[in-house]
Amino acid sequence: MPLPTQTFNTIDDWESWVNSNIITNGNGDISGNDGNITENAAVKFIKKSPLNWEKAQIISTGGVVVPVRPVVIFTNTTPTSLTWNDNIYNEYLFINMTGSDIPLGGSFVYYTPLGTVGTTIPAFGIINILKANNDLWVQGNSSNGGGGGTVQKQPQTYIVGTTVGAPTSGTNTWALSTFLNSWIVLIIGRSLIVDMTDAGDGAPFISKPLASSTLTINNYTFQDGDILSYILITP
Repeated sequence: MPLPTQTFNTIDDWESWVNSNIITNGNGDISGNDGNITENAAVKFIKKSPLNWEKAQIISTGGVVVPVRPVVIFTNTTPTSLTWNDNIYNEYLFINMTGSDIPLGGSFVYYTPLGTVGTTIPAFGIINILKANNDLWVQGNSSNGGGGGTVQKQPQTYIVGTTVGAPTSGTNTWALSTFLNSWIVLIIGRSLIVDMTDAGDGAPFISKPLASSTLTINNYTFQDGDILSYILITP
């Protein structure tokens, strides 16, 4: 007879079986087979207890994604949206190795350590989320688009009117998700370093709260052809 003679899909199923079958009695009703079933289930679920016990799921085809494992790596093609179901860990680890942000679908969000709402998994970012006892998902790490720890976000160059994601000509604001939780050093035209604060002489200067993803440049309006390079400093 192959052993074990009964298996369980969930810990709750196993717990229910143990409470019904492994009980105090004086009739010798608990058999060696019952013990084998119980102990094999213990081995099974102990093996499954680490978050990455079955290895990370790799998703490279884009589209609407609902992961089936708690650790997920996105490569090649950026998904059009991401949602998730509850799991026994109350935790997910998302690793975005694509060059674009992954938008969260429906009403799915997570809350950052700064109390802001996260609605994407940033490009080249790692987001670990944990479910709290109020059923909200909270970011459990400091990496956001390559930031955090000893890793910083990649400097980039945009040309207004040419590069996707560049600010709109005639405006003085620039919104990018990678700006979130970072200070910005902005260089215009390969030579003009924009002041970090108002020097009081009428020169252009940046204003952006750390927790915001929108940069405002004062005393200046972006124009087509402006070459904009930035360096991000992430605490």
